Amino acid sequence: MTTYCALCHGERGDGQGVRAASLAKKPRDWTDMDWQKSITDEEIGRVIVLGGSGTGRSNDMPSFPHLKDSPELAEYINAVRSYTVFPVD
Repeated sequence: MTTYCALCHGERGDGQGVRAASLAKKPRDWTDMDWQKSITDEEIGRVIVLGGSGTGRSNDMPSFPHLKDSPELAEYINAVRSYTVFPVD
């Protein structure tokens, strides 16, 4: 997470990473409960694997296709979910 995600999404997952200011669009704030409730784990996985351009989101979000069939993908999804205060169904 620290190597890739936190640079843009921030250590607290709030979209305030060190690279966030240089991006055209603010990175997703994972602490936003409305967003957390609106997205499935599968969708989060697709964004991680395909990136923003592959899922109709910001082109600033890189793709990580090597994670597609990797157990690590679930770890990244769980990490994104860990910024919630309440469980998400």
